[in-house]
Amino acid sequence: MQKILVPVDGSPASQRAVQFVISDIDALPRAQIRLVNVQEPAPAEIVLEAGLPPEHWQTEYETAGRAAMADACKALEQAGIQYTATVAVGNPADRIAARARELGCTLIVMGTRGLGALASIVLGSVATRVVHAADCPVTLVK
Repeated sequence: MQKILVPVDGSPASQRAVQFVISDIDALPRAQIRLVNVQEPAPAEIVLEAGLPPEHWQTEYETAGRAAMADACKALEQAGIQYTATVAVGNPADRIAARARELGCTLIVMGTRGLGALASIVLGSVATRVVHAADCPVTLVK
């Protein structure tokens, strides 16, 4: 059984990756779809200066991650495709590769560009790093 991890950040590229999975789902019967959104942690200086408990930050990350995945979740639901969705915190490329390993994923499908500040300059630094860090095949959707 295929286990497909789809990193979603709310960008048009990640939405195209979700649409790619939806359009190819017939070729992958019984595939398990796993969405993940990775929130980069706030810089330590900000966390310390704000003086808020860790629970506050975790709630903020979870809320932002769920919002970023909302359109992807809606698209999968409308297509009648079951999925799970999780929010992780950390370096996006590292967390995506780690999540794929944790879940035993056989494939990662992701967009080539995300919402990063330098996204228009390179192929997509997160996508490039995931290709190198992942233990399973990675399909990049333009």
